[in-house]
Amino acid sequence: MAYDPTRQDSQIQKYRLLDAPFTRYWIGAARVLTSSPSLDQDWNWSQSWQENSAALPDKKLLVVSRISIAILLPASFILFFLLLRKIFSIPVSLIATLLLLSNSLILLHGRRAMAEGGLIFFLILSLFLLFRLPKKWFFLTAVPVSMAFNTKQSMIALVIFAFIVLVTRQSRHFKQIFFQTFLFSTLFIAFFYLLNPVIWHDPFAAPKAMWNDRSELTYSQVEVISGASSGFIVISPTQRVTALIGQLFVVPPMSADVANYQPQQLAAVESYFRNPINQGLGRNLTTGFLNLLLVAYGLLVSLRSKSMSQYLLVSAFAIFIVEVLIIFQVPFQRYYLMLIPFACLYAAVALENMFVMIKATFFKKKMALDE
Repeated sequence: MAYDPTRQDSQIQKYRLLDAPFTRYWIGAARVLTSSPSLDQDWNWSQSWQENSAALPDKKLLVVSRISIAILLPASFILFFLLLRKIFSIPVSLIATLLLLSNSLILLHGRRAMAEGGLIFFLILSLFLLFRLPKKWFFLTAVPVSMAFNTKQSMIALVIFAFIVLVTRQSRHFKQIFFQTFLFSTLFIAFFYLLNPVIWHDPFAAPKAMWNDRSELTYSQVEVISGASSGFIVISPTQRVTALIGQLFVVPPMSADVANYQPQQLAAVESYFRNPINQGLGRNLTTGFLNLLLVAYGLLVSLRSKSMSQYLLVSAFAIFIVEVLIIFQVPFQRYYLMLIPFACLYAAVALENMFVMIKATFFKKKMALDE
């Protein structure tokens, strides 16, 4: 299982270097517990559906794999409500949670046998503990933060935010900042080391190989997609902002990143989208623009709140937005999933604030009429 530089052609070693490990462990555990059959052959994306027939999962394996990821969503919704209840009002917490659990992108990508369901769970769990754990136990937040990173490497932004919260919560206690930073870093690295046996033998060369392989994959991905459809690659700041807004508010749920196997999946996709909620109601230019305005207004309301917790959540949203804009050149929909909980939150903040203003205006008019 350890990294061996002489085995550069090993596909299994390449997977261990490229992929965050949690999803494989989680689905693998579910497969063992349910005695589901394993896959004997890997999928080859350069071959046709028929040529990949031996790599198609058994129906039981597919269902077990999807359920093992989908069961993380209810826990995510509960934690999301409890997180917001600590910082915002009950109406905001309820509205935001309802928006999240009915979001068509969360429902689609969060129930697939991929990393996104775990990403949403560990993101929300990390935020919950970052705001709820006592100061002296803050270093323990390294566990869910490390798990998030070991689910999807793009969660490196969560690590940055965790250090911001650490410094903010410890205020001017420099000894505590140093002590908590040391414990947090040690625990984070320990979990990363534990979950990635590929680095056990050589913890210096293997991470470098991880970085090189990930960079090579990203480069190859951009090259292949730009060759097939150059307009799909986002390069300029304007293109990246447009892609972010589009994927967050406008573009309907996408059942696949690329459409090379669309005919074979058509029946299953049509069946899934017969449910109106799964279709993504209101995901068009008009309502998408209105949703964007709501989120922007909700952000302004939070910035005027004089609440440090609310300021920190705004900064978390900003950090993830910056990360998405800088890192991703290929605007696959699932890359933007980490932003959805924040978008739901600030839409809820805006709706509550608007309701309060309308109620206050109506009350004043009623008072004036009574007088």
